[in-house]
Amino acid sequence: MHITILGSGTCVPISERSSACIKLVSGTFTAVLDSGPGSLRQMAISGTTINEIDLLCYTHQHIDHTADLVPLLFASKYDPQPRMNDLSIMATPGFRDFYHKLTQAYGDWIVPEHYMINWHEIHTQPVVIGDLSITC
Repeated sequence: MHITILGSGTCVPISERSSACIKLVSGTFTAVLDSGPGSLRQMAISGTTINEIDLLCYTHQHIDHTADLVPLLFASKYDPQPRMNDLSIMATPGFRDFYHKLTQAYGDWIVPEHYMINWHEIHTQPVVIGDLSITC
């Protein structure tokens, strides 16, 4: 397993740290935990492409953890080739409703065309995705 801290800061911009974002690679499985503002840029710097992400995991709905969700979903339609593989999103209860409200605001720009979003709610029981067992 390889873990890369892409951001460990808050929404307050400082030159030394980006907002919350952690990349975890286990074999061929790639997970991204949180995607605060600037995460997409940090992913690009680290050589991570949007289409290689299998799982997005959100710890909570604060903006410093979720701000790059909309740009990530938008870019998945175009960057540089549309995403074709399904994407899993694991988050706290209510996050799916949060996403649906975002689709009301942004419309088809963030609604997948060529892939499905597989939703997983974080509970006290472990969730197995790929070769990872994730426990809250």
